Amino acid sequence: MDSNLQGDNFIEGRKSGKTTFQQSYREIAEKQLKLMAYGSKDPFGKGYNDGNAAFAKGESVMYLQGVWAIPEIKKANPNMEIGSFPFPASNDVSKNRLVSGVDTLLTISATTRHQEEAKKWIDFLLKPENAKFFIDDQKAFSTVKGVNQSDPSVSGLNESFQKGMLVDFADHYFPTAMKVDKLNQSFLQNKNIESYLNQLDVEWNKVQSRK
Repeated sequence: MDSNLQGDNFIEGRKSGKTTFQQSYREIAEKQLKLMAYGSKDPFGKGYNDGNAAFAKGESVMYLQGVWAIPEIKKANPNMEIGSFPFPASNDVSKNRLVSGVDTLLTISATTRHQEEAKKWIDFLLKPENAKFFIDDQKAFSTVKGVNQSDPSVSGLNESFQKGMLVDFADHYFPTAMKVDKLNQSFLQNKNIESYLNQLDVEWNKVQSRK
């Protein structure tokens, strides 16, 4: 939701002091609370695996989750027919981009004594047939040219990739020391928007002051 409602420029604006969470994140906070009304009656009493299992059992018709959950859901219910679509954060369809980020990276240590072997291993993993095997298993999308995702469970996302209607995860740009996950959980429990937005700014400023 953050990624679509604030876009790519928020972090740069926050760094330069042109905006704050107080100024820019109110709509996001309000919509986060609104979403709670459509979820489980006991959202804090269930974990990730509980959600996957419940959806696999047909206990809900929609599940606000990423494609990474599909393999786990399929383990619980192999015959389940699943469809996906980008989360409609805005009523303006043209602004709703698919939130997509890099999930797996292949790297070689600069100090390894096995540079050539490591390069051969990465070359092997990046062969189209091997990249296709990986994304078929994980229901993911590949950056290898010509390797396309065709699984019906995620076919509803293909148009976003084809049109370049993509945006990165907003929290990829938040300093880890902010502990945004804990701030978000506290907010959804106490539902105090003013306190939440203020705390986001306070924690951001704390991290920046250490630099």
